[in-house]
Amino acid sequence: MWTQFFLVNAHFALNLFAGLVFFAIAWLFFDAWLALKKGKELPKIVGFGLLSLSFVVHSTLVETSILGGSTFISFPAAEIETFLKLVGFLVVFTWAISEESPPIPGKTQRAIAVSIAVGPLAYFSFFKPIFAILAMLAYLKKATSGLERHLKPLAIGLALVAVSELLSLASLMRESESVEIYNLVSAFGPIWIAEHITLLFGILVLGRWVFGYLLKQFRVQLFMIFTTTILAIFLATTISFTALLVKSIQDQTLAQLATDAKVLELSLDSKKQQAISDASLIAQNTAIGTAIDEKNRTYLMAVSEDFLVSKDYSFLVVTDANGQVLARGEDPDKVGDSVSSDGLIKKALSGEFLSDFQSRQAALGSEIAVRAASPIKVGDEIKGTVLLGTLIDNSYVDGIKKATGLEASIYGDNTLSATTLLAGDGKTRLVGLKEENRQVKDSVLLKGKNYGGAVSISGLGYFGSFIPLQSVDGNPVGMIFVGKPQVGVLQTAGRSIELTFVVAAILLVLSVFPSYFLSKYLSDQIK
Repeated sequence: MWTQFFLVNAHFALNLFAGLVFFAIAWLFFDAWLALKKGKELPKIVGFGLLSLSFVVHSTLVETSILGGSTFISFPAAEIETFLKLVGFLVVFTWAISEESPPIPGKTQRAIAVSIAVGPLAYFSFFKPIFAILAMLAYLKKATSGLERHLKPLAIGLALVAVSELLSLASLMRESESVEIYNLVSAFGPIWIAEHITLLFGILVLGRWVFGYLLKQFRVQLFMIFTTTILAIFLATTISFTALLVKSIQDQTLAQLATDAKVLELSLDSKKQQAISDASLIAQNTAIGTAIDEKNRTYLMAVSEDFLVSKDYSFLVVTDANGQVLARGEDPDKVGDSVSSDGLIKKALSGEFLSDFQSRQAALGSEIAVRAASPIKVGDEIKGTVLLGTLIDNSYVDGIKKATGLEASIYGDNTLSATTLLAGDGKTRLVGLKEENRQVKDSVLLKGKNYGGAVSISGLGYFGSFIPLQSVDGNPVGMIFVGKPQVGVLQTAGRSIELTFVVAAILLVLSVFPSYFLSKYLSDQIK
């Protein structure tokens, strides 16, 4: 989650920086207009000014995968950004090719023939890289075929920006059903990162070029220093605020998950208490004690099978005073073996009524059973024990998710035995998946302590809370897990992040005016 958060803020900072650089280019032409008073500079000012605004607007766009929908339904930021870029690049290109460039003596000028077809509004995004390339070609022509070689860095910077715009079109393919294509074009994926890295290099080239000219004048130096300082302050404030916001929501989420895990633990404890009650009910049947004395396994088997049919239990075992199995309700043919080494049976043979959790081997690994044991007494003499239990399966955790909306899982040791978590196909449960997080295993399975924090399950990030499940001896045999996808937490903060970005961008634009008047006043005072 924090990687996505920092990438969102990097997107914000990079686009604001791009807005500052394009504003500086517009200011460079504005400064030339103030000196020469030639109207031909005005379209350049407008073009690069619109590009500057487009990047500022684009900085406020938070990826929909994080935001989960726009807060400002009446503020079509994406459409405004597209419009500003199209008009900005078109104006820059038009005036670049229409303006005569001082020719190199003896070299023939060649015109650039351009045919532009404007498609439907829905496809205007495709024209952003096209217009950017045209603007780049126009300035490249001026830099290579005339005497304005100083414009070559401007052409190179625009070329990199054009490549970035071309890469941004990959976002239009995010509805693809192909997993490979989606992973490639998804937000924060390889193409998204390549787009922003390319834009960064382009802005660095443009920034180095434009500030090399602007910083030669004291008044402009002051103005750019004020503007850049304000930008840095806004960025630091915005990123710090959003980081604190996300951290606060994360802490609240973990605290709530810890509470939810406790509720799930209490639910399992209630099953343990119910199991003890039912085991005691069976043990109080005096006919069972008599059947144990008489070795009447037929009767004991019938009682065991009838109980399992009438109650929601997975297994029931009746033993004699030595721990030898006399009857198994779930497997009538498996009798005669000894379970005297079982810790729960030992406790029951000593006269205790208790329950625990047991990790049992299954086809896909381990599974967890809630068990209870009770001594079978005739008078004060213990004749044997009754042990019953139920397996915690997917239907149980499904009920938890239906009630709370949270992902819930039960681990046998470190293996998922029951879960609501699904694989990438959206159908297959992740039963059998092992939890290999060292912190989780050390805290929960080795030390028997609760754990809350970030974990990765099947490649997806979750905030989760783990609680150990313990045997009658106090040894951890499994875990309870309650979790929430990390992206869901970031989406909770997404709307506040978007609002913060918009307000910061508006204040940054408004700060240009006092910065200009302050720098003008100070430079006039020095003169």
